[in-house]
Order: sequence, then C-alpha cells, then structure tokens
Amino acid sequence: MTTIRVLKLASKKYDMTTIRVLKLASKKYDMTTIRVLKLASKKYDMTTIRVLKLASKKYDMTTIRVLKLASKKYDMTTIRVFKLASKKYL
Repeated sequence: MTTIRVLKLASKKYDMTTIRVLKLASKKYDMTTIRVLKLASKKYDMTTIRVLKLASKKYDMTTIRVLKLASKKYDMTTIRVFKLASKKYL
C-alpha cells in the first residue's frame, strides 16, 4: 500500500517515465539519494544526473557540489583534469 500511495502522489507531480526511473532508482538508492536526484533533475538533464550518480560512488557530496559548480564554469575536460589533480595534490 505504501508504494501505491507514493506512486499515486508521484503521478500528480511526475510523468510515467520519471516514475519508472524513480522505481528503478529506489532499488539502487535510498530515499535521500532519490530526493537529491529529483531535485537535480529540475536543474540538470539526465546525462548530468547520470554523471553525478557515478560521481557519488567515487566522491563525497562536497566534492560533487564543487564539481557541479565547476561544470558551470569549465568544460568536462577541465573538470577531469581537476579531479585527477585533486587525487594527487589534495
């Protein structure tokens, strides 16, 4: 029943594709992560979110926040260089 209740509420806010994604996500991620991803989906396209999900496995949230800010200023190549540098120097 809880799932059904959640899906009914979700269907008011989200289209079916998003709900399908969230259901899949709920198997992999806890609710906090999903909440973050939902918020992210308003700001970022799916590719960025996919990158952030991958990043979250490697990096803590502070690093990801820095990378998101950086991505507004720098292209991905530069960020990749920063990430490599941060492993060596930080």
